[in-house]
Parts: sequence; C-alpha cells; structure tokens
Amino acid sequence: MKTQHLLIAIIITLIVALMPSVSLWAAQKKTSKKEPARKERVFLDSHTIAGGYTYTGVRTQIASALSEAGYIIVHTPTDADWAVSVTGQTLDMQQTDFGSISYYAVKVEVTILIDRGNFRQRRYEGLLTEKGRHTIGFDEAATEAYNKMIPQLQETIIQHLTE
Repeated sequence: MKTQHLLIAIIITLIVALMPSVSLWAAQKKTSKKEPARKERVFLDSHTIAGGYTYTGVRTQIASALSEAGYIIVHTPTDADWAVSVTGQTLDMQQTDFGSISYYAVKVEVTILIDRGNFRQRRYEGLLTEKGRHTIGFDEAATEAYNKMIPQLQETIIQHLTE
C-alpha cells in the first residue's frame, strides 16, 4: 500500500514539475513564425524622407525584422532572391499655432515593391499612409508617422515574402 502511495506521489510530482515546460513549449510552437525553407537573400532598398532629412530608422527596423524571420540581407540586388523597395515621402505639412505653442502635422506615404529573383517578377506593390504630429517640428512629426507605420511595413513585407 505504501508503495502505491509513493508511486502516485512521484507521478503527481513529475506532472507538476513538467507542466510549465509543456506549457512553454506549446506557447512557443503556437507563436513561432514561419521561416523560409532555406535562408533566402533579400536586397532592401529604402529611401524615406522625414521633412528635410533622410530617415534611416525605417530601413534599420525592416532589416532587423527580416533577419529575425530568417532572411539574409545582401548589399547588391544581383546576389538576392528578393528585392524589396521601400520609398517614403512627406506630404501635407501643416503648422497650427495656439498662442506660443506651434503644432506640426504631416502625412507620410510609403510605397512598397517586392520583386522575386533576377527577372524581377513583381510579387507585391502597395501604398501605406500615416499621420504624425509633434510640437517641435515637421521632421519630428514625420519621424513619428514612420515609427507608427513600421510594424505594418514589417508585417506586410514578411507576409508577401513567405507566400
């Protein structure tokens, strides 16, 4: 009888000890991203203008997301399996003054082009827009708009690379 109780206690202890590991494994499996079948190479061409300067944050964040998804960023289009072009510009710049405080608002527009292989078969072409606001200036308002747009850019690009 004591042996049965001891055996039941050991089984219960093992179940309780392994539960967090099983839960963690299931959560990781559920949230794991689809990786490319092989390490595909992507040439990322990004030109984004924030008011009066070139904003490099968009390229940096997209390149990081692509690397995390298993893609290799290359520096020449001839070495790439994919060519991704992200071109952004600032539109509709407006300044409003409230007494001594100025309020700057802009709209940025980003064009995304995704081509496959050296023959440049167009796989995706899209346009995203976002508004940004700031009290310092137009450049900061445009930067805010791009930063709000980055998650959608990353998701759109990775989605169309894995289709």
